[in-house]
Order: sequence, then C-alpha cells, then structure tokens
Amino acid sequence: NAKETGFAMTRSVTALAWLLLALALGGCGLFKDKTESMKDWTAAQYYAAAKEEFDNNNWEAAVKLYEQLESKYPFGRFAQQAQ
Repeated sequence: NAKETGFAMTRSVTALAWLLLALALGGCGLFKDKTESMKDWTAAQYYAAAKEEFDNNNWEAAVKLYEQLESKYPFGRFAQQAQ
C-alpha cells in the first residue's frame, strides 16, 4: 500500500510540474512587450497613442511616442504635427 501511495504521489507531483511548466511557457505570450506589438503601427497609430498620453498628462510616454513617430515616419504629416 505504501508503494502505491508513493507512486501515486510521484505521478501527481510530475503532472503538477508539467502543468506549471506549460502555464509558465504559455504565459510568456500573454505579456507581450508593447514595443513588439508596436513594430507594425502606422504613423496615425503612433500619433493617436502619443496624443492620448499627452492628453492624460503622461508627458514622458507622449514624448517617447512622438520621437518614435518622427524616427519611423520622418517625412509624414503626423511627424510634422508632432513637432
């Protein structure tokens, strides 16, 4: 009986370890880096996000977004408005 209990406990611990590993690896995709999702943004999206941060008095975030807008789309109308 002790052997069966030990075996069942070992299986439970192994199953729990696999579950935790799966959750940990799956969770990595849930918290994507914002810059990763921004790599395909249009100039209008950068401008809208920067304006929203500016309107919410998040000056540092707004400046960073405006700088990214100007560096990625330097000749567009949104970059001109950002200046």
